[in-house]
Amino acid sequence: MIWHLNRIMKYAFLRTMVTDTIERLRAALKMPGITKRLLAEKAGIHRMTLQGCEDPNWNPKASTLIAIEPHLPPVEEVA
Repeated sequence: MIWHLNRIMKYAFLRTMVTDTIERLRAALKMPGITKRLLAEKAGIHRMTLQGCEDPNWNPKASTLIAIEPHLPPVEEVA
């Protein structure tokens, strides 16, 4: 039972982390001078990987979020 609860908590944490990263990406793209191309180049991913990221149904791979997250502005700047 404890193992099952730990999995649920881990899933909830990861889901929140994913959602937060996607929201930070969307907010960053609204900032002057930040483009999908620039972020993709910094993250070492193809620019088309971020195509459609404004769409609420965008479903990126975990590897995309892991690559892009360190290159997003800090939360304080995006908010």
